[in-house]
Amino acid sequence: MKHTTHATHKFLWLALVGILLLTQAASVAAAPQAPQSEPVEIKDWYMHNWSLILSLYSCRGEEDGCWANPNYHASSWLLSAKSVTIDPAWKSPALVYWTKHYSRRAINFCYVEVQPAGETRWDRIKTIGGTKDTWHQVSVDLKAYSGEKLLVKFYCEPNLGIGPGDRGMAIYNKQILYVDDVTIVPEAGGE
Repeated sequence: MKHTTHATHKFLWLALVGILLLTQAASVAAAPQAPQSEPVEIKDWYMHNWSLILSLYSCRGEEDGCWANPNYHASSWLLSAKSVTIDPAWKSPALVYWTKHYSRRAINFCYVEVQPAGETRWDRIKTIGGTKDTWHQVSVDLKAYSGEKLLVKFYCEPNLGIGPGDRGMAIYNKQILYVDDVTIVPEAGGE
C-alpha cells in the first residue's frame, strides 16, 4: 500500500509540474510582442553574379565591404538571406540603402524588388538606371507592406539597350550597381 501511495504522489507531482509549465508557456505565447522600433540592417545575402567588394576606392566612406554586380553581361541578383517583418506600428516604413551606379547607355538596368512571405511574385518597387557615380542614399516607401514579412532583392538585367544586331557592342554597355548599408527603417528619409 505504501508503494502505491508513493507512486500516486509522484504522478500527481509530475502532473502538477506539467500543468504549471504549460500555463507558463501559454502566457508567454499570448504576451503581446513589443513593436520593433529600431531599424533592421540586412547583412546576410545570397549572391548570383554579385561580389563583396573590399576595395576602399570603390566603397562608400573609404570603408571596405560593399556589394556590386561586376559581371554586367549576365543576370545578377543580391537576395536577403532572411525575411524582415514590417511592423504595423511603424508610421512610414522604408527600405533605405546607399548606392552608386553606372550605365554607359543611360538606361534602366537594375531594380529593387520585394517578395512577401508565402508569395511567389516579386514586386518591383524601385528602378535604377543611368549614372550616379557618387554614393547617395535612397529611401523606398514600404507602407503598402505593413505587417508583412519581406525578402529584399537587387536584380540587374544584362546588356540592356543592345539590339539583336548590336551584340558586338555589348562589351561597351557597361552597367554596374554598387550597394551598401541596406536597412529597413520605421521612418522614411533619404532620396
